[in-house]
Amino acid sequence: MRIKKLLVPFGVTLLVILTLLVNNAFAQKAFPNEDLKLLNEGVLDRKSTENKLVIINLWATWCKPCISEIPELNKLVKEFQENEQVIFLALATDDSEKLKEFLTKREFIFIHLDNSNKVYFDKGILKAYPRTLVYDKNGKLIEKYTGQLTGQNLDEIRKLIEKETL
Repeated sequence: MRIKKLLVPFGVTLLVILTLLVNNAFAQKAFPNEDLKLLNEGVLDRKSTENKLVIINLWATWCKPCISEIPELNKLVKEFQENEQVIFLALATDDSEKLKEFLTKREFIFIHLDNSNKVYFDKGILKAYPRTLVYDKNGKLIEKYTGQLTGQNLDEIRKLIEKETL
């Protein structure tokens, strides 16, 4: 009986560690070097992200932590709206029509990508939302946040923006 009590926490811990390793192994290490389809059926030309810091938020309309962080993400965009060296993108797992309906009711001022782009960013076996990825001006993944962004995470992102773009 005592062995079972020890094995369960060990098994859970091992599962969490393996999940993180697998997800990091499959993380998109470089920003796609091609045009990306936008939610509004337009296209984000690859040149629009060249030599820019790219922040992309992976989220879902059914995810409560995702929705909870939207106001803070909007503040971040407003804070750096004059900085042309940073671009804020969002990619939801939801189908396009559901997402468009959600966005008519709630402001989320990132540039929204069509969910067909998730093949580039949403890799790994087990998915966790929200996730925020930060790519440097060369398109290299330099930071990855899993879970709702904390005040400390947002401060780190602010510092990255200032360091990478000023």
